[in-house]
Amino acid sequence: MKRRKLIMKMTKIVYRSFMNKDNNLFDKPFRRLAELELEKERQDFLKDYIDFIMHSDIVAETTKIYIRSPFDSVASSIADYNRTLPEGIKSINIKTAESNCNNNTNKLLEYFPDDMLYSVIYSKNCDLEHYNKLLDLAIAKRCKKNKIFNNLILKLPTDVELQDSLDEDEFSDFVKIIAPYLRTHIKYLEENISCKAVGYLFYLISTRQLYGIDKDRYNLLKEMLK
Repeated sequence: MKRRKLIMKMTKIVYRSFMNKDNNLFDKPFRRLAELELEKERQDFLKDYIDFIMHSDIVAETTKIYIRSPFDSVASSIADYNRTLPEGIKSINIKTAESNCNNNTNKLLEYFPDDMLYSVIYSKNCDLEHYNKLLDLAIAKRCKKNKIFNNLILKLPTDVELQDSLDEDEFSDFVKIIAPYLRTHIKYLEENISCKAVGYLFYLISTRQLYGIDKDRYNLLKEMLK
């Protein structure tokens, strides 16, 4: 197996050690990892990692089937899954599943080093603090349960490092910047905006010849809405 595929291989091992077929976490590892007697901090990281993988959108559902499967190859995993489908349910295309898994492996590598899980499990001196920060950032970016991001219309940069502190002035400035772009704020404005002002807006954009202050206001709006 190519080194580049290590993270997916180790993800399968972590899954089989910490989760059941319904994606519920065990308190302690089973199978291979149980024999290693890992420190609690490492166990907690691995549990948080696999919980994130299986309950977020970072990998496709076909890749999750592969992760849950005892088979080493995507083709064997999907073929076995297809055999269990009820009659009339469309089977998963194996080539599509293989492509998804390759793409998802590359996606994981955008967030985590390829040897991260191997290091957490087997290395005596792994940088667990760094790996926890990487996981926190991935969760912040990808987790569907993050209501703050779901409520924000403004597109935020994603190529950032986690900052564990921010002074009060910077935080206040940030809140002021994003506040107008919250969906709840937009909804409030939609429900409370002046109908008289909106009517005037329609007048400005529908009238072919404007003069004086009306023309100035139209040009101002035109510049704002470029």
